[in-house]
Amino acid sequence: MSKMSSSHGNRTHPWATVPYPSSDLHNYPCKVRIPRWIQHHEPADVNNFGKVIGKIVNDEKMFAVEVDTMHFDPEELSVHVTGHELLIEGNHDEKTDKHGTVKRSFTRRYTLPDDVFVDGVETSINEKGILSVRAPKRSTIGAARKIPIKVAPHV
Repeated sequence: MSKMSSSHGNRTHPWATVPYPSSDLHNYPCKVRIPRWIQHHEPADVNNFGKVIGKIVNDEKMFAVEVDTMHFDPEELSVHVTGHELLIEGNHDEKTDKHGTVKRSFTRRYTLPDDVFVDGVETSINEKGILSVRAPKRSTIGAARKIPIKVAPHV
């Protein structure tokens, strides 16, 4: 067996073995054997629970994040804020479906920016299981206000 050359010059991929000399590759079909653990063709819904989707927004008005929680019921989710740490967790015990028994859990932690109004954190979940967490920011530039000048009494 010879090794099949990669597209990076003379280096070879360690798992890309072929059963015949590489000079014959243009004449015969080739099957590349790659270990199962290196392949990334699992169905999307198997590995995406708790996956961050969309953008994490951190602009002058708010901090927001969306998390795919489609495999969890709302009562199996929790969102906590401790100081400036946002913690999103999902956990459900073993459930049996048509494929067997499954137990899922995830944890996502975010450090909230210093200018986030922590008491204003809000969450919502849509019909597709997308959990949205939003936190408004305190205005760093407040409205101008006039400061009166007090005249000190003469002593």
